[in-house]
Amino acid sequence: MADIEKALSMLAAGTAVGDRFFEIAAAALVQGLGCRWAGICCLSDDGISLKVLSLAGSGAPLELGRFPLEGMPAALLYADPSSGRLHITDQLAARFPKYRKLLGVDLHRYSAAIFRHSDGRPAIYSFLMTRW
Repeated sequence: MADIEKALSMLAAGTAVGDRFFEIAAAALVQGLGCRWAGICCLSDDGISLKVLSLAGSGAPLELGRFPLEGMPAALLYADPSSGRLHITDQLAARFPKYRKLLGVDLHRYSAAIFRHSDGRPAIYSFLMTRW
């Protein structure tokens, strides 16, 4: 069950900086939206991999670190500069078998949003995942 007030209070505390900020933001997404897992990533300098900055949710199937962008749902966000959001509500495993293999679990829904610098370059993206 989502608890929007608790999520907002987590963000409003405003005491976290750096990586800790991303940890709190991901936890607030899980709390406020009631999703199974949430995370925040950034594109690597070479543009071919993603760096997971934070993950939240019980038993998250992904670890902090880097993984290839190719074959991942996030690749759709980075391929289209005009894209801002992505929602996949069916056939996630069939459409992204590399993602399914990386996670080791079947996911049914994936949503993501990309945030950009003022000059349009990608900054970070956040994602939500559910198994139902």
